[in-house]
Amino acid sequence: MVKLNYSHILECDERKFWKDLTNFIELQKYLSRQIQKIEILEENNDITILNMTIFVRSLIKKEFLVQIKVLKKSNDELFLEILDGFAKGTQCTISTSVDNDQSICKVNTDIKFSLKTMILIPIIKKEYEGILIKFFRKIEGKIKKEKEVNENYND
Repeated sequence: MVKLNYSHILECDERKFWKDLTNFIELQKYLSRQIQKIEILEENNDITILNMTIFVRSLIKKEFLVQIKVLKKSNDELFLEILDGFAKGTQCTISTSVDNDQSICKVNTDIKFSLKTMILIPIIKKEYEGILIKFFRKIEGKIKKEKEVNENYND
C-alpha cells in the first residue's frame, strides 16, 4: 500500500472545474499521454463505472486496462476505486474546500499493488505530482479560455 497526497489552489471557477472533472469522456483531453481510451460502462445516480486504457511511458512502455467506480459523494467530493486491473483496490478521494478565500483541491490516493506490479511503485511516486500538475494546468487553461471567449463575445 502506498499513500500519495497532493493539493492544488484552483485558479478557476470551482463549479466549472467540477463540471469538467465529471465529464469523464473528456478527461482524456487533459491526460492524453496517459489515458488512451475511456468508456462509460454504467451510469446510475451518483455512481459511474468506467473502463480506462492507460499507457505508461516512463521506464517501461506498457498499456493497462482498468475498471474504475466513481462515486459522487457530494458536489465537492468524488471517491474513486479501481475495481479491476493492475492496481485493483486502489482508492482515491478528490475534494475541494475553501481556505482563506481560495478554492483548494485535494487528491488523496491509497494505491494497492499485487506482487507482480510492485515494480511500478517508484515510477508512480515519481510521476504522481507531475501528472496532477499538468492535469490542473490544462483544465484551468481550458476554463480560462472559455471565460475569455465568453467575455469577448459579450463585449
